[in-house]
Amino acid sequence: MPGLPLLNAQYRISDHNNIFWLPVQVSVTLNDRLSWTGEYQWRRDNNGLSRQQDLFRTGISVKTNHAQQFQLGYAWVRTHPYGDFPIAAAGSFSEHRLHQQWIYSPVNQLGRTVWQQRLRLEQRWLNAVGFSGPWTYLNRIRVLQRLNIPLKSKRWYVYAWDELFIGFGRNVPQNVFDQNRLSAGLGWNGVKAVKLELGIFQQILQQGKPVGGHNVFQYNTGPLLMMHFML
Repeated sequence: MPGLPLLNAQYRISDHNNIFWLPVQVSVTLNDRLSWTGEYQWRRDNNGLSRQQDLFRTGISVKTNHAQQFQLGYAWVRTHPYGDFPIAAAGSFSEHRLHQQWIYSPVNQLGRTVWQQRLRLEQRWLNAVGFSGPWTYLNRIRVLQRLNIPLKSKRWYVYAWDELFIGFGRNVPQNVFDQNRLSAGLGWNGVKAVKLELGIFQQILQQGKPVGGHNVFQYNTGPLLMMHFML
């Protein structure tokens, strides 16, 4: 494990990693108001050669009008050791989540630019020592702002989004700021009900436990390729 040369004047350890994320989403319209979403994400480290996280998420959404919807959902996450100061230092561990979220996606008067806001509340159960060990309960709130701007071709658009994660509650160990995610890139609305997005992604994450009394910040950067199938 690297030592104190990575330490800056603010007693912060910086851990830089090259990542690649591949989320695959499937959305199924059940009726005019209800829809189901399933998602699996392959999150890779070391330029895609080793594991960072695996995530499965599902949820039921209720649309209240053309621009607003609510969702209840569940996610399973498996975190693997990666980086110079791994969160999963004792080995891979699991997490179960419940979430409630609100999405508001108004379209401008020209019907082109889409500005989306998402507020998600998560209840998290983490097991860092294996299935036989104790589970830790955490709360987290996530705030996302996203902008889609179509290009001249109706099938192509550029996007940018930022998402802030804030932990709260008695079991949040050292930090209220959990992480921030930022991405920008190019999207394509394909034939029928297929959408692809390719962009640059950065994740700034503050680990919950200090190392040697110093806070550890991960700076994870790399490509993000999203595939969305709408049925």
